[in-house]
Amino acid sequence: MKYFFSRLFLLFLCFNLNPAKIHAETFPNKPINIIVGQAPGGSADVNARLLAESLSKILMQPVIVQNKPGVGGAIGGAQVANSSPDGYTLLLTQAGTFTYPEAEKNAGKKPLYELNQLEPIAQVTDDPTILIVRSDSRWKSYQDLINEAKLNPGKLTYGSSGNFGPAHLSVEMLANAAGVKFTQVPFNGGGPANMAMLAGTVDFSVAPPSIAIPQIQAGKARPLLNSGSRRIKTLPNTPTYKEVGYGTQFSFSTGIAVPKGTPVAIINTLRDGIRSAVQSPEYLNKISTQSIEISYLDSAAFKAFVSEDSQRILSLLEKIGKVE
Repeated sequence: MKYFFSRLFLLFLCFNLNPAKIHAETFPNKPINIIVGQAPGGSADVNARLLAESLSKILMQPVIVQNKPGVGGAIGGAQVANSSPDGYTLLLTQAGTFTYPEAEKNAGKKPLYELNQLEPIAQVTDDPTILIVRSDSRWKSYQDLINEAKLNPGKLTYGSSGNFGPAHLSVEMLANAAGVKFTQVPFNGGGPANMAMLAGTVDFSVAPPSIAIPQIQAGKARPLLNSGSRRIKTLPNTPTYKEVGYGTQFSFSTGIAVPKGTPVAIINTLRDGIRSAVQSPEYLNKISTQSIEISYLDSAAFKAFVSEDSQRILSLLEKIGKVE
């Protein structure tokens, strides 16, 4: 009987000292990393750093942004997808995050990660992209750009962060709707792509308001189109894709995902922390100065958005054919 109770006590200890359970109960107890699949200076990087600053105060641990640019964000996505599901490695998601694996398979390529390796936990922002050209360019309106593209298919170039990144998807949606062809020139992020446009290396670029508006206000860039569902207050004279007759739209949404298998308790802690961070006065004040549109969605709503948006993007990619 004594032996029986000894074994029972040991089993009780094993259950209650389960490492995963202990980890979840003490989370977080060390720095957290947010992986951004773009180079520093772009909108994704700006979003991540603003969130990290507020989230670190909520969770009372340092939240560090690490940039892992390449393959339209897939390098960073793969790092998180294959990392330990302990809540300490987060991914700043973008539109292409959830379409990349299937799009690569459709093109006959092996993706760097699978969609079922990631768990979306919260959407944070949802911005349109602004199509911009240099302020001294010959294109005074979107119609000038489209007309030239029709006369010279593939001649006009745009900067992007790579296949399935926000710029690539936004421009290809426009091109498909307008019946024109542009040539993509990939860079390591939205920041470098925008700088290439300003330097004249590419003809135009698309960027979220946080990146486009400072260039416009500085007199360096001219806005031609807005990919969102409505005009934005800061650029009231810049029409949307739909307004000018192109029945499509694109939004640059960002969120947070973790590796599949992350304990529910840890996911809940992160989700609650993100919600509190984006509602904090400090975050709201800083985000407003960056012309970033907050659009918080909890896990269920974010997953529904991801599913709908991914299907729309994959349908586009089927229309434009194989992406090299």
